[in-house]
This record gives sequence, structure tokens and C-alpha cells, in this order.
Amino acid sequence: MPLRRFLEKGAAFDPADLEVMTAAFSMALQKLELNVRDDPMVEQVDRNIIRAAMHGERDPDTLCQAALDALDEGRKAS
Repeated sequence: MPLRRFLEKGAAFDPADLEVMTAAFSMALQKLELNVRDDPMVEQVDRNIIRAAMHGERDPDTLCQAALDALDEGRKAS
């Protein structure tokens, strides 16, 4: 699962959390129409979902939207 390779040391999620995060990741990739797993944007989506989950979010739709919103914020800032 792609999410595991981006987890920071000390970050621990139970299997149910990882399942929700994976669902959010899949939704975000579908919305962005990303199919290539080594695309840098895929890594950023992963990191954004993990960041939101580390702040306590567990709803897959909200995690997905948080990841997409963070991408938009990054684009606006550059």
C-alpha cells in the first residue's frame, strides 16, 4: 500500500484507519485522474491524507477533500 512508505516515524494507525486512508487515497486519485503511481502528485496526495489523518480525521470523504484542498493551496501559493 503506497501510504505506508510515507508514514513518519512514530506515526501509528490501526488497520481500520489505514483502510479509511486508502479509500480516501483512491478517491483522490480518481478525482485527479491519476493512474501513474510514480507521479509526484500521487506522493503529495499521500502526504496530505496522512497529515489530515494525523490530525484526527477518519472520514474518507473528508480526508480526500483535505488532500485535494491542500493541493489547490499549494498551487495558489506558487
